[in-house]
Amino acid sequence: MIRPTTIMWIRSQSSSSVPTFAWLLICRPISKHNNEQIHFTGQYYAIRQIQKDFLKARFKKKYREEHRTELDQYQEAVSFFREQCGGKVPVMKELKAEKEKLLTLQSEQRKELSGFDQMERELQTAVSNVDTILHPDTIPTRQKTKIQAER
Repeated sequence: MIRPTTIMWIRSQSSSSVPTFAWLLICRPISKHNNEQIHFTGQYYAIRQIQKDFLKARFKKKYREEHRTELDQYQEAVSFFREQCGGKVPVMKELKAEKEKLLTLQSEQRKELSGFDQMERELQTAVSNVDTILHPDTIPTRQKTKIQAER
């Protein structure tokens, strides 16, 4: 259990204005949205030629039957861009650059967070040691047997 004072101290030690553990709340949804955009952009560009051929086809019904899955995927991508991006198809290079930036930020924050996890473990050990010294009658039985075995 983390004590509120420990959290306040960890926040005060953070170099950024956003708390260290906030990447769980901020970066993941952004990264998920970025991944969706990359997915649908790739899908759009991969199937765009089939859509153009469909529009030029003489026998549209037959062409649609032959390429139903691809045309459905294309429509799914187009509807995603209409809803999420205002109808514009984003540039793949920009999306990948943004994803790389987010991944870099996420890895930096994970490293910083792991340092705080280590500090928290050390503080928890110190708290339990102080509790053991101040209240020896509340030591769990497992620890009592270890202490008696050492004596």
